[in-house]
Amino acid sequence: MNRSVIVLWEDKLGRRRDFGPDRLLKACVGDALDRSWATIAHVSSRPMNGSGNVVRSLRQDHEDLTRGGALLIAVLDADQAWRAVGCKRDATDAELVTAIFPGGTPTDVHVLILRENLETVRDQLIRCAEQNGQPIAAHHREKSLNARDELFGRSLGWTASVRRCLVDSVPAFAALVALVAEVVR
Repeated sequence: MNRSVIVLWEDKLGRRRDFGPDRLLKACVGDALDRSWATIAHVSSRPMNGSGNVVRSLRQDHEDLTRGGALLIAVLDADQAWRAVGCKRDATDAELVTAIFPGGTPTDVHVLILRENLETVRDQLIRCAEQNGQPIAAHHREKSLNARDELFGRSLGWTASVRRCLVDSVPAFAALVALVAEVVR
């Protein structure tokens, strides 16, 4: 049986029921494993509505969340994480993680800091789609949660080359995809 993965995102869920970053992550993991995104069943994303909520959950709930062998991954945007953990604005990724877990990060927890935030992921996805001949509706260019979730969901129907372009363009997202792919392989 595959190991379960729980991903805590600092972002919010839009009005749509489907959390766009979850669908995009599963599609990219499916591409990495040469499988359909629909078969990536052991990945569960939780939009946490802010860095502070992710940090609080990591500190207080990680043992409950990882019970049964699950891997817990927190995805924090660097532009907000420093404030949530009480670091300087220019703190390194290692300093941010140490501030969350001063005694050391538990082995079943990974913290990924997006130096590029989800808006950058969205912008790069649009660029990659256009480079690969996919039309982008005007409302998908809006900076709203609903437009983001719809765009990320729409990417499921595009060729894998669009998503591979995205993964190649955003190093922290590439690290997330690689980590999840390795665990659910």
